[in-house]
Amino acid sequence: MKYTCAFLLLAGLLSAGWQPKGPLTDSGDIAIPLCGPAVPTAFTTDGAGKFAPLFPGSGKHTYAVSTRSDSAQLYFSQGLRFYYSYHYTEAVASFKEAARFDSTLAMAYWGEALALGPNINVVPYRMPMRVLAVVDKMNRFAAHATPREQALMHTLSVRYEADTTQARRIQLNTGYADALRDIARQYPEDADIQVLFIDAVMNCHPWDLWNTDGTPKPWTPEVLSLCTEILKKHPEHPAALHYHIHLTEASHHPEASIPSAETLRNTVPGIAHMVHMASHTYARTGQFSKGVAVNDIADHDFAAYDALAPQLTIRQLYQRPMMHYYHVQTHCAMNLGAAKLTATLADRCRKSVSPEFFKGPQTLSLVAQYVYATPELALVRLGKWEEILRQPAPDPALPYAYFLHQWATGMALVRTGDTAGASRLLAWMETARQNPGLAIRYYNAPAESCLIAQKILEGELAAAQGANAKAVLALQEAVQTEDALIYREPMDWPLPARHYLGALLVKQKQWKKAEEVYRKDLVHNPNNGWSETGLSASLRAQHKTAEARVYARKSKAAFAQADIRITASAL
Repeated sequence: MKYTCAFLLLAGLLSAGWQPKGPLTDSGDIAIPLCGPAVPTAFTTDGAGKFAPLFPGSGKHTYAVSTRSDSAQLYFSQGLRFYYSYHYTEAVASFKEAARFDSTLAMAYWGEALALGPNINVVPYRMPMRVLAVVDKMNRFAAHATPREQALMHTLSVRYEADTTQARRIQLNTGYADALRDIARQYPEDADIQVLFIDAVMNCHPWDLWNTDGTPKPWTPEVLSLCTEILKKHPEHPAALHYHIHLTEASHHPEASIPSAETLRNTVPGIAHMVHMASHTYARTGQFSKGVAVNDIADHDFAAYDALAPQLTIRQLYQRPMMHYYHVQTHCAMNLGAAKLTATLADRCRKSVSPEFFKGPQTLSLVAQYVYATPELALVRLGKWEEILRQPAPDPALPYAYFLHQWATGMALVRTGDTAGASRLLAWMETARQNPGLAIRYYNAPAESCLIAQKILEGELAAAQGANAKAVLALQEAVQTEDALIYREPMDWPLPARHYLGALLVKQKQWKKAEEVYRKDLVHNPNNGWSETGLSASLRAQHKTAEARVYARKSKAAFAQADIRITASAL
């Protein structure tokens, strides 16, 4: 019972009439949740008075808690599975349903407070006001809980404070992770406590687990090692499978999570995000066909759960995650060289961008503009120059989307022989890139991607004009800028600059240098057919026949679904 006083502290302050500092908010949609959804500000029940049904396909993982109600236990475990899956709406609803069956179950309120907390897809986090009331209710029934449950409840007193300005959010997240580390050491056999610790560390460092050179950040080895050990003992633990993908996807060895991706999509086949997560691994390891397929399944899963629990408005809440899923899916399709499929998916991707996103916070608007430009970027990837020139320009008031459209147009002008027109656009890009709105950073700033685009166009234009040395320098600058980008999925620049540099070096008959470029790209983008095509050509020209054949076979397999002719790493 040594934790009782600690986790009752916040409740005591509230009951004594202590008022939180700063403006209160009860808004669940507080930042820019792309891969995970916003949480609604209020939950309603269905016609039968239920907050949530038992969702099919949500898996079998359970975590026993102190209740005599079988139904409360079922819904608690379901809520925890949804929390592990970044489906916070269904998680909160499930925990509420558990409390409906057992109103004295402190762990049901623990779960609800957990699901209303920080996560890697909502940055910055703004604490909803109602968290404090949920924590208060948890504390009210904590005396009936086991010491292990009380230890978990104690961590929430470390995670939250009544100052809703969240001025100390970094310290609170760190304190929460430290508290969970202590509990994880106390209960080493409890896999759920271990994964909650991993989750807490990831929340301290959202999307910041690896350096751009492939070396781990200081906090990564501990949790990656722990996650690997959990999977050895519990190979179907949904959180460990999910987090393992996140812990490895930005590394230079994303293939380490292939078994996790394959298992995860089958362990929780009805939870859209968990099915989608497999595509993070597939996209990073060149399994693009699988990446297309699982996002179709994820889309179906959204529809199925929305129909089953319309009171949760899942389709509406998941608009931004669905935009992300379609974006990843289109990225996979264009890397298959499948032009017809890509056109269909790119159109759906663009249509998933609500006009309201452009009116939202600047960071959301910029992300939405990037996704909106997907059709043009895909057309460049696939060499559809005449189609690009027929594309209507977006509103210039959308500076990022407009810039990417103009870049695609410039590339098409180079390829169709209008170097004068491309030169005018290149000059425009130098000025347009200075727009202060493009310097706003959400992990990466759009201005960085715009610089990569500008340097690629500069290089391609110089090559078309016979200035080969200038072309190489420009493309090398593009590579350098791209290498400095923080990892995102898909990357904030989708067309690797090395594909253009390598193709130019092949044309210049600098076979050895081209080989080096392609080998480096295959470290950053394993098993991608574009670099395999270029590497095969550069090896063949150096009479390295056996290895050239190996990469020719790999390239042929990578483009088995292609409906265009691919003869180089950049068309």
